[in-house]
Amino acid sequence: MKKLLFLFGGILACGDLVADESITFEKGDRVVFVGPTFVERMASFGYLETALTLALSEEGVTFRNLGWSADTVKGESRGYDKPQSGYANLLNNIRKSKPTLLFLAYGPAESWAGEPENFAVDYQKLLDDLKHLGARTVLVSPFLQENWGSPMPDPTAHNADLQTHAAAITKLADKNGLAHLSLLELVKSEVQKEKRLTMNSLHFNDAGHRALAKEFLAK
Repeated sequence: MKKLLFLFGGILACGDLVADESITFEKGDRVVFVGPTFVERMASFGYLETALTLALSEEGVTFRNLGWSADTVKGESRGYDKPQSGYANLLNNIRKSKPTLLFLAYGPAESWAGEPENFAVDYQKLLDDLKHLGARTVLVSPFLQENWGSPMPDPTAHNADLQTHAAAITKLADKNGLAHLSLLELVKSEVQKEKRLTMNSLHFNDAGHRALAKEFLAK
C-alpha cells in the first residue's frame, strides 16, 4: 500500500485536508470517481489524475471518472428518458467500472433542497446497493460556496445547508466504517478576488481544480 504524503510543487497549490484516516492506494487498484459537476470536470482539468499517475507509476493503478453534471445519490440527472431511470444507470456504470477504490462525492446538488435527513437515507441505500462490489470506499464531502458579494446572492444560508449535508456524510462514514474526506476547508466563503477558486462562486476554476487535487493527495 502506498500513502501520498508529498507535494507536487510545480503542479499543485497548497491546501489542508481533513480526513478520518489516510487514504491508501494498492498495487493494481482501479480507482473510480463518482459525483456531480466538479467530479465530471476533474477529467477536463486533469490535475488529480496526472499527479496520481506520476506518484503511482510503478503501482499499475488505473482511473475512471464517472462524474455527471448535477449528479445526486439518486442519479436523477443520469436518466436519459425519465429521472427514475437514472439510479439504475448510476449503479450499472459503477458496476461496469469494477472499482477496487471508490470515491463518492455527493451533497452539492442535494444541499439546495435543504433536507439532510432524506439525503442520508438515500445515500445509505446507494452504499447498501454497492456493497456487493467489495470496493474500498471513500465518502467525500461538498465544499463551501464562495461569497462574491453583490449582485451575486449571499451564500450564507446555502453554506449552512452544505455543512449539514457534510455532517450527514461524516455520520454515514462512521456508521459504515468508511474513509471520509472533508473539503469544507478547501473553499473559503470570504476571499479576495484574485484568490478565488471558483468561476461563478459554485464551480471550480483552474486554480480550484489544482487546489482540489492537492486536497485529495494530502492524505
